[in-house]
Amino acid sequence: MKKITLLLSLLITSVGFSQEVLQDFESGGPRDPFGGASFSLVADPDTGGSRGQVALLTASASGEFFQGINIDLTKNVELTSNKTMTMDVFSNSPITIAPKVVSGIDGAPDSTTSATHTGSGWETLSFTYDKGYDNTTTANGVYRVLVIYYLWKADNTGFINPAIDRVFYVDNISGIGVEPVADPVPTVAAPTPPNRPAADVISLYSNQYDNTTVETWNAAFDDSTSEDILIEGNDTKKISFTNFLGAEFLNNRIDASGMTKFHIDFWTGNSNLDGKVFNTKFSQWGTTNGEVSAMELNLESVPLSGGRPAIATGSWVSVDVDITTPPFSNNLTRDGFAQLIFSSNLGVVYIDNVYFHKGTTASVDQVDGTFFKVYPNPSQDVWNIESVASAISSIAVYDITGKLVKEQKESSLSATIDGSALSQGLYIAKISSVDGEVRSIKLSKN
Repeated sequence: MKKITLLLSLLITSVGFSQEVLQDFESGGPRDPFGGASFSLVADPDTGGSRGQVALLTASASGEFFQGINIDLTKNVELTSNKTMTMDVFSNSPITIAPKVVSGIDGAPDSTTSATHTGSGWETLSFTYDKGYDNTTTANGVYRVLVIYYLWKADNTGFINPAIDRVFYVDNISGIGVEPVADPVPTVAAPTPPNRPAADVISLYSNQYDNTTVETWNAAFDDSTSEDILIEGNDTKKISFTNFLGAEFLNNRIDASGMTKFHIDFWTGNSNLDGKVFNTKFSQWGTTNGEVSAMELNLESVPLSGGRPAIATGSWVSVDVDITTPPFSNNLTRDGFAQLIFSSNLGVVYIDNVYFHKGTTASVDQVDGTFFKVYPNPSQDVWNIESVASAISSIAVYDITGKLVKEQKESSLSATIDGSALSQGLYIAKISSVDGEVRSIKLSKN
C-alpha cells in the first residue's frame, strides 16, 4: 500500500470517512490518451519520494486543446450527497486541470469540474462536481471512469486554445468507492443482413459482407475506446464512450455516391434513456487532406423523421435509412469519406453491420432449395422447413426491401415459420445449418 500524506488523510476525513484510494497506478489504470496527449507510468519524481509508481501526464503544443486521458478506477465512485474527490498532483509550475466523471450508471450525468495546483511539488487537490463545466451538469450518481483534461484555463472559462506543452504527475485518486456491477451485454447477436450482390454493398463492419479496409477504430483524436468481442460467434464491436469515437480510412476513402441507404445495428443496456443520443457522422474529405463537409445521422430516445427509430434498452435497434434530408443532415456529398465518427452519452454501446447499400434484396443466386425444402409455398400462414443434411440452427425472414421481419433459433432437422402476422407478398428466408451451410429460399404468402 502506498504512503498517503497527512494532508490527504485529514482531507479525506473532512469530506467523508468512507473515502478510499480508487486508483494508485501500481497496477495500471490509464487507458490510451487522446487529442495528442501522452502518459507513462513512472517512479515518484520527488527527491526521495516513496509513492512507488505514479502517472506521468504530458500535453503537447502540437496536439488538440482537449488533450486528456481516461482512467479506470478500481471501484466505481459515488457522487450523490458527497460530490467531492481528491487527487495527489505533482507539478513544478502552477496549473489548472479539469477532471470529469463519465460512464454513469443508470443515467448518471457526465460532470466536469476543475482543480488548481500552485506549483510546489506534490499537493493534494480537492475537486467537487457541482460546477458543470464544459457543457455538463452537477454529478449525481455512480460513475465508472474518470477523465483528466490536461489543459484548462485558470479562470475556468474553458480549454487553453491553442494547446501548450505541459508536464505533471498524478497519484492516489480517492473518493467514495462502490463495488462495480457488470455491464449488461447482449445475449443474442445482431440480426443477420440479407445476402446482397457484392456490388450493391460497401461494408465497414459486418460478418455478412466483405469489409472495406478501416485503418483504425480508435483514432488519435477520439476520447473513447472500442474492442471486438464475440456474441453467439458473431463479431461485435463494443464501444465505451466518453464523448466520441473515430474510425479512419484515410488511405482507402469510401465513394458511397452510388449507394442509397445506410445501415447500422446497435445495442445499449443503459436503463435511463432520458436525454440520451447516438449520433453518426461521415467526414467527407474528397481528394483533400482534411474535412470539407460532413453527413450526420442523429438518433434520440424517441422516433425521428426519415424512419429513424428510437434508442431502446436491452434490444438491438436496426437503423436502415435513406441517404436523404432527412434523416441525414448537412452536406450529402459522399464520394470521398475518410472518417466515421460516433458520439453518444449512453456509456457502453455495441454495434454491428455498419454498411451502405443500394436497397436491393437478397441476391438471386443465393436462393436455393438444394439443402432445404419448404412447403406449402405459397402459404396463407405457415411454412414448414426441412433440412436434407444437418440440423437447422437459425432462420431469418426478410421482406422484398431487405428488412428483417422475423428471426428464430432452431436446433432440429425441421422447423415451422409462423407467417400469420405478415402481409401478403414475397419474402426471403435465410436458413443456416449447424455445419455452416447458409441458403436462402423464396417464400410467398397469399
